[in-house]
Amino acid sequence: ERLAKLSDGWDEPWAFPPSVGAAIRHAASQAEDAVLRHYAIKTIENVLCVTAAADAPGAIGGDFARADVLAELACASGSANLPEPLRASAASAAAHALRLRPEHATSWLREPKLGNLLASARDGTPRLAQAACVCIAAALCDGEARSYLCGPRAPPALKRALIRCAAATMGRPQPLVRAKGCLAASLLLSLGVPWLVLGAEARLFAEIDGVMDAPPPNPSEGEIAAQRARVLEQA
Repeated sequence: ERLAKLSDGWDEPWAFPPSVGAAIRHAASQAEDAVLRHYAIKTIENVLCVTAAADAPGAIGGDFARADVLAELACASGSANLPEPLRASAASAAAHALRLRPEHATSWLREPKLGNLLASARDGTPRLAQAACVCIAAALCDGEARSYLCGPRAPPALKRALIRCAAATMGRPQPLVRAKGCLAASLLLSLGVPWLVLGAEARLFAEIDGVMDAPPPNPSEGEIAAQRARVLEQA
C-alpha cells in the first residue's frame, strides 16, 4: 500500500508549458553560445529518443519533431566548424525526428550542409558516423524520399555522397558502426539498378565482402573482466 501511494502519478503523461519548448528550440538555434546550443540539442535528442510516436496523447516529442527543428538539427550536424559532440547530438536527434516524422525526409536530403555530415563518416567520431547512417536509414523509410532519390531531381553528387557514406562507415573498426553502415547500404541498394552501379563505383561491395569476412570479435581477458564487473554492479 505504501509503494502504491509512492507511485501515484508516475504513469501520468509528462508535459511542460509551451514556453519551455519554445525556449529550448530557440536555444538550439543560438550559434553565439556553443555550450548552450549543445545542451539544448542534447535535451531535444533525449526527449525524442524516448518518444514512441509524435502524435501519441501527451507526447512532448512532437514539439521537437517539427520541420523547422529538423532543419536546425541538419544544419548543426553538417556544420564542420562546430564541436563534434554537438554535431553528433544533432545528427542523433535528427535521426529520431526522421523516425517520428518520415514525411520530412526529403527536406532533410535537400539540406545544403548534408554533404559535410555524410563526409564525416570517413574521419569523424564513431558516434557521428553512426548517427549519419541512422539518418539515412530513417530517411529511406519514407516513400516520397525514395522516389526523390530515384528520380531526376536528386543531384548526382548527393547520390554519390550517400553511397560513399555507407561505404566509409562499413570500413570503420567499430562493429556497431559497421552494422549501421550495412543497414544504410542495404536500403540505398534497394533503390534500384542505378544505385548498384553507384555502389560498384564506390567499392561498396568490397566493403560488404570485408564485413562478411571479418572475424568475430575476440575480447581480451581484461575486457571480459570489465564486462563481468559491470554486470555484477548492475545486479
